[in-house]
Amino acid sequence: MSQRLLLADDSITIQKVVELILAEEDFEIKSVNNGEEALAVISSFMPDIILADIEMPKVNGYQLCETIKRNPAMNSIPVILLTGAFEPIDEELAKQVQADDFIIKPFESQELISKINAVLTISSVAEAGFTEEAAVEAEAVELKRKPSNSKRKPSALRKKRLQRIFPWKRTYGRWKNLRKFPSLRVGLPKKALLPERKSSYRLKRK
Repeated sequence: MSQRLLLADDSITIQKVVELILAEEDFEIKSVNNGEEALAVISSFMPDIILADIEMPKVNGYQLCETIKRNPAMNSIPVILLTGAFEPIDEELAKQVQADDFIIKPFESQELISKINAVLTISSVAEAGFTEEAAVEAEAVELKRKPSNSKRKPSALRKKRLQRIFPWKRTYGRWKNLRKFPSLRVGLPKKALLPERKSSYRLKRK
């Protein structure tokens, strides 16, 4: 399945260059001329990544990135800022608006492809981690909602272990161990919790 890339740049030349570079990279590309148009098409185009020039009319790349990152419905979309050789990037501002990366025009084909792939990989890993964390939190909430069952039945494995440690014909030592390890009492019949009296008759016969 092809990735969707939204390019916001008022330079027709850059639009053509990006389309040419990514022609063999399985990307569906939509180009717009400014940040305002980009915001208008995000909900319908649903891009996987956005390239935004920092110098555009109406809404520039910084403003576009800031708007995207502040919107919970869009803030997971990675944004790479494009800057010209004579338009130095404001790295502090780029950090404030939470841009994922930036690239200086003119750029090499492999440089652009590498930057895009790297940002997409980081984004997918972060999203997977967030999904897993959310699942763990949901499970924890669900467990809290369930009423605790103090009279829970021991599992088959636990029963087997208890029977191996405390066979029913054992004597007084078994009762002492049960007192010493209360957690082992779960699921045992009441008679197992009482000490067995030593039978003088049995001792005499032995």
